[in-house]
Amino acid sequence: MSDQIFYAAIREEIPIVLLTKDEALTLEAFGFDLIKHKKVDSQEFYQCSTDCLVFNPQVDCAKCSGEGCTECNGSGYFELTEDDLYRTLREIVKKGGAELPYISMEFAYGQEYPVGLTDIGGSAIFITPDHICRTDTAQWLEEMRGLYLSGQFPTHDFTLAA
Repeated sequence: MSDQIFYAAIREEIPIVLLTKDEALTLEAFGFDLIKHKKVDSQEFYQCSTDCLVFNPQVDCAKCSGEGCTECNGSGYFELTEDDLYRTLREIVKKGGAELPYISMEFAYGQEYPVGLTDIGGSAIFITPDHICRTDTAQWLEEMRGLYLSGQFPTHDFTLAA
């Protein structure tokens, strides 16, 4: 599905003072735009989103010392994984304390003209200092089907306006 488009947004504003240069480079490698803005108290924050999430980006090895480099096996670069993205965000949250106790992130993917049920979807990630929780729309719908069929459908329903 190489013609799919992936979008992602981090819902919380990240205080600039919490982000190291390496963390900012990791977010940027995945395609996130770090948009700087100031709040009323003049503290600076980043808003992070992307309209083209990059999966498994290759980044230059900052520690590369040639063929014997243990970081990149001498290639001069290494590939980041989704786990690297989540670990980076968790490290930011660990430093955030009460100011940034969690990060929530939403993903959406699809095609301009979806042709099947697997061509659209989304997921959500919730990151705390101790946990990384993920769910996707297909998983949630399957859980709802199971609850309905077992007679345990949740009561936190929404009401449609008449």
